Amino acid sequence: MKKFFKALFILLILALAAAAGLYRYCLTVLDEIPLQTIRPDLKILEVKSGAKPMQIIKDSVNTPVNELWYRIWLHQNPELGRIKRGYYSLDGVYNLRDLFAKLTEGKQMSLSFTIVAGTRFDKVLNNLSRASLVEHTLDSQDAMDAYKKELKYDNLEGLFLADTYAYDPNTADTQILGYAHDSLVKYLDDEWERRDAGVFYKDKYEALIMASIIEKETSLLEEYPLISAVFNNRLNIGMKLQTDPTVIYGIRDRYNGNITKADLKDDNPYNTYVIKGLPPTPISIPSKETIHATLHPANVDYLFFVANGSGGHTFSTNLKDHNRAVKEFLRLLKENKVKSRKDKVKEQILNTTSEIENSIGNESRGLENLVESLFNLKAPEPHNESGSDRKDEASGG
Repeated sequence: MKKFFKALFILLILALAAAAGLYRYCLTVLDEIPLQTIRPDLKILEVKSGAKPMQIIKDSVNTPVNELWYRIWLHQNPELGRIKRGYYSLDGVYNLRDLFAKLTEGKQMSLSFTIVAGTRFDKVLNNLSRASLVEHTLDSQDAMDAYKKELKYDNLEGLFLADTYAYDPNTADTQILGYAHDSLVKYLDDEWERRDAGVFYKDKYEALIMASIIEKETSLLEEYPLISAVFNNRLNIGMKLQTDPTVIYGIRDRYNGNITKADLKDDNPYNTYVIKGLPPTPISIPSKETIHATLHPANVDYLFFVANGSGGHTFSTNLKDHNRAVKEFLRLLKENKVKSRKDKVKEQILNTTSEIENSIGNESRGLENLVESLFNLKAPEPHNESGSDRKDEASGG
């Protein structure tokens, strides 16, 4: 009997040891569950209404273990069942702990679409076609015609306000454009009611056309009211606008970076070197700033402007001063071209020198100093290259 109890005691000890080992093993496995890695190919996770945590785990974990362990883990952490439906970006989510922290806090991914001021509608449409989680409905001409009919415009250019618009996943492209169109209508209505006396435009659409032109003429906020004043002054005295962006818009794909004499004479309704007044539609997406400037031009008598070579423009009230400013701009342009050619040649020679030195060693170390000394000499007088086919009078807007 004594031996029996001794054997039983030993078996009990072994059973306890085994149980303790199994317990430690279970704890180890459960501790490792929240550290299991998420599939690297999973970038966006959709959690549908009524989705179960167990299914999310199965779909997300890189190397899953037996389902029993997940069920135990979920039972020990009941708060993990309070996940919120929606779309989640998995950037920065590396394991189950990260994932459920995001799902239970409801940190859904932020979706937005930006319409950049000065872009054309076809570019906006192309960008929208590549936006994430958008329902694309405008991929046929019939759909586009129906949308134009809905907005009651034959041409959609300029009918959307430049801004960034938040949207929910699977929002239709027309709805996102609708946000931008509604924003434009509201802002334009408000600005039109507060417009300055003496602005030329007979209705809001004409003001929108001018805002789209100003958007293409300068990127400097402080110049918007000045350029607005130039065009408003020209319109009020019956002078042609003569603005290059309308020429570029009118010739479309024929524009190759340079405006030629033939382009300036091209007979199309957008060529403001040919037509009087405004073109028939906007030529780009306007911003709040250019709409405001259009309806609140600066109180100045300027009729001309030309680039000053420093990113801005020189404004003039008369043709004589304008032509002087044009000549100064052309002089700076020539100087920059000569400097650019000189720097390019210098770079090519220095590159060649480096190659020689690498191939023949120290015998050619003096070549670089020779090149430097050569390019410290006075540059020759620039050749008469204006870079423009137009007369001076054709410049400036």
